[in-house]
Amino acid sequence: MAMINKTTFYNHYVDSVHLSNEIEDAAVDRVISGFAEKDQIFDDPNAYIVGLFQSLEREATSLKSVFRGKNEILCAKLEERLYDIYEAHVKDLDDAVRLSFAIGGFIRVVKDYLFASEKWDIGKLTEATSRMLELLLFKPKATLGSTV
Repeated sequence: MAMINKTTFYNHYVDSVHLSNEIEDAAVDRVISGFAEKDQIFDDPNAYIVGLFQSLEREATSLKSVFRGKNEILCAKLEERLYDIYEAHVKDLDDAVRLSFAIGGFIRVVKDYLFASEKWDIGKLTEATSRMLELLLFKPKATLGSTV
């Protein structure tokens, strides 16, 4: 359909998996670059969550097309990109665990939101998600308790 021969294709890509991977990465990059609030995760978690959900919503059609049947790959790529952005803020094990839970939990919410058959109310979803993020990131360590 592209009216190119195999030689031309293989001059640019190792194989079709390589091309698919580049398309997936570009889709995730559009989500990440599409929200200016990405630096506000620690200062204003609500603005961060709202901005990220808005970016996901703008890219939803593309994401569903690119990652059709590959929801886990989308989640893994998005999780990796988000963790890469914030890992410099990790000072100790508690920070690492909090960030891991915050991002991992958010990724699960994103998966449910994008691929569930029944759509959730975006206002209620962003409110609940930002509340959880604030608890995970800002609750004093002493009050979280430790049983280990």
